[in-house]
Amino acid sequence: MKKRESNFELMRIISMLFIVTTHIFSWGGVMNASSYEIQKIIYFIYAIISIHVNSFVLVTGYFQSKAKFKISKVIRLLLIMWFYKATLTIIGYKLGWFTLSKFELLWNISPFDLSNYWFIKLYIVLYCLSPFINKMIAKLNRVSFRKLLIVMFFFCSVVMTLTNYELFNNAKGFSLVNFVLLYLIGAYIRKYVINERTKEKVTGSKERRRYFIIFVICFLINYCIFRIGNHFTVYDGVYKFFGDRVTNFFIAYDNPLLIIGAVAYFMFFGLINVKNRIINFISHFTLEIYIITETALFRPILYGWFHLEGPFDSKMILLKVLVVAIIIFISCLGIAWIRTQLCKLIGYFSSKIKVVKKFQQKLANIETRVNEWMNV
Repeated sequence: MKKRESNFELMRIISMLFIVTTHIFSWGGVMNASSYEIQKIIYFIYAIISIHVNSFVLVTGYFQSKAKFKISKVIRLLLIMWFYKATLTIIGYKLGWFTLSKFELLWNISPFDLSNYWFIKLYIVLYCLSPFINKMIAKLNRVSFRKLLIVMFFFCSVVMTLTNYELFNNAKGFSLVNFVLLYLIGAYIRKYVINERTKEKVTGSKERRRYFIIFVICFLINYCIFRIGNHFTVYDGVYKFFGDRVTNFFIAYDNPLLIIGAVAYFMFFGLINVKNRIINFISHFTLEIYIITETALFRPILYGWFHLEGPFDSKMILLKVLVVAIIIFISCLGIAWIRTQLCKLIGYFSSKIKVVKKFQQKLANIETRVNEWMNV
């Protein structure tokens, strides 16, 4: 079993709490139900926490750039996605949470419906590309690698933002292009900035403070630009044109300020020296928490339980959002743990059946061949 680094695992936990909070604001309806004054605060919070997705991809690049591809990891993730989607759909249908025709029910519990979980889908594709990306990285020296990152960052982030996606559409960073860029940045950090050889040199309170300041500067500039642009959207002509463009990239994942801020956030945690088994345990389930909360049919039911319809004109709603985010996080963590225990139990008993053991052996042989083919 691979050794988990608690500093990055802590970052995963915090980033997942950021994601849950963001979804409460958006999918939960808190943003639309809040007064203008509360919305200004929410947008400020958005400016801080919107580095969440980018941080997950950075940490993927950091670790996977030195790891081998395993098809079992892809299959496991696909099975987890299917399990939660099918289970929550059947439970919701039986309890009357939503109405579905027989065809809709069968389609939603089938493994062929890929309409959910945009992040997981891109993550799987990125993971499948990782052996080939890693081979390219191995052949690049430090100067060439840095030049590649500069060129990609310029065209896939800076130019995208300045031209309002008129050069080509990067889907505001909800794209494989942005994921590859972030993967490469994470890999560069692992290869040249934070590794076993260099970690002692860069670890320290001054370095952490420096990256924290960079992170703060990035989200403050991003928020200020958004507020200025939002002010201009009420006018006509060139002012509205400018305002619409500025507000359009505020929380886009390929926003240069979000990418730089995410790197600083990642570096801050990378330079923390912490070892904690509880952190490692909780972090193991972060992707499952995302999958549970992002199941499309279940999502409105989940947020509906917390009565977030509004209207909200008191800052107390922000405290409620925090409490709801923690409740959802802990509840989904418990569900994910129960699922793993059930799987272990089923795996234990199934391993006693000869037919199942033979089938598992054949699957293991196929997995070995696929892994060898991908990692050559």
